[in-house]
Amino acid sequence: AHLINVTRDITERKQREEELRRFRAAMDATDEAIYLVDRASLRFVDVNSAACTMLGLTREEIFALGPEGVLSTPRDELARSYDSIIAGGGSAQSFDMLRTRRDGRQVWVQAKRHAKQSETGWTIVTVARDITERMRAQTALARSHDLYALLSQTNHAIVRFDRAEDLFPVICRNAVENGRFRFAWIGMIDAATQRVRPVAQYGEDAGYVEEVRASSQISDPAGWTGPLGQALRAGRRVVSNDYLNDATAAPWREAARRAGVGATASFPIRVFDAVVGAICLYAAEPGYFTEDLLSTLDAMALDVSFGLTAYAREAERKHAEGALRKSEDRFRSLTEMSSDYYWE
Repeated sequence: AHLINVTRDITERKQREEELRRFRAAMDATDEAIYLVDRASLRFVDVNSAACTMLGLTREEIFALGPEGVLSTPRDELARSYDSIIAGGGSAQSFDMLRTRRDGRQVWVQAKRHAKQSETGWTIVTVARDITERMRAQTALARSHDLYALLSQTNHAIVRFDRAEDLFPVICRNAVENGRFRFAWIGMIDAATQRVRPVAQYGEDAGYVEEVRASSQISDPAGWTGPLGQALRAGRRVVSNDYLNDATAAPWREAARRAGVGATASFPIRVFDAVVGAICLYAAEPGYFTEDLLSTLDAMALDVSFGLTAYAREAERKHAEGALRKSEDRFRSLTEMSSDYYWE
């Protein structure tokens, strides 16, 4: 009898092992990440290979972290979330989340979580799929719309106004609202001092603009080492996609940190081909200035320069008309005086 019981135990254990092997093979056969959590202990029961790939961790490392470590969520919050599913009859809950792998790469994940009851208790089953490419496509589409709006509204403002004083505030607001920048400002070179004077700004800069010193004069190194000064000096856009670690930004690093700046770019603006100032844009995210964005911003700066030149030409035309009118009036007055004198 003892031998029979031992044989039965061995057979049952082998059956359980075979069932577990088949179950894990089925889990590993799918591209979706699967996480099984025991509600009572709040520990992983099992995870599949896709989960390991998604997180960039081994199965043992995931087990060691536990659900709270993997999800970066407090234990009591997880318990409430799991109990909510159980209270709802175990029905699935869906949610999207941004995860960071061990290598630092961020991935968007769509997860569905439901609860299964067995003789030993409740198991929380989470099935997750990588939707990073889909999210990137959606982001790219939204960005495309934003860039179109940025350029379109800039051109609309150029046509609508006839003075730089009215145009500049709209350009800054448009950049922040449609370009998704943290803040923006426009600086013009003071002809007398050759210093840059802020003439318009928009967004939360935490006092950053007040601390910026830039000059188009090479004789003032403190002014032209940063992106703004370089852009004015070279007459071309200058980008810093990792501003807090940019050596040229040293004089303004603390101010940039307070303002939450991760990247910046300066775009020179011209009147009659002469650099007269710059559009300065600041983003929270390092690497924000991608090629498609820079292409749009180059076009925006070019359009603003075209508009300023048109304003200047119109001002010159009006000035010339005024001077001509004065000359004609003076000539007419002299003629009338001469005529009066002749007839007398």
